[in-house]
Amino acid sequence: MQSIDISNLNLKEIQYINGEQFENLLKSRFSKSGGNPILYYSDVLNQIETRIYNILPSEDFNLRIRKYMVATNLYAVKIPDTYKFRPDLVSMVFYETVEYFHVILKLNGMKSLLEFIPEEKNNLILVFKPEIIPYII
Repeated sequence: MQSIDISNLNLKEIQYINGEQFENLLKSRFSKSGGNPILYYSDVLNQIETRIYNILPSEDFNLRIRKYMVATNLYAVKIPDTYKFRPDLVSMVFYETVEYFHVILKLNGMKSLLEFIPEEKNNLILVFKPEIIPYII
């Protein structure tokens, strides 16, 4: 899988969400669903990951990601290390579903859940704004 080049992005134009803001969004999202965000994990994720990569051709997906990867379509989110291997939680916060965690992985040059290690990205990841997701999926 090809990684996505972010060198053409002006990072100063991307809306920044700090760690406290992210935690507040997370609590808000999970208070609505009645779940504990740290315990909210399901074996469905592996099935989702397999299904997504089998259904959507990799190059088509890459083209869509590249097309919409402009500063005005993105958030730069400060993610604490406690979310290691948990792009599903980030997906839930921004998109109200775990189904789009693969978009977060791809946008940040990661291939699987096991590569979602915020510390390796200086705890700063890119996330598409929710209104952009329908154009990518």
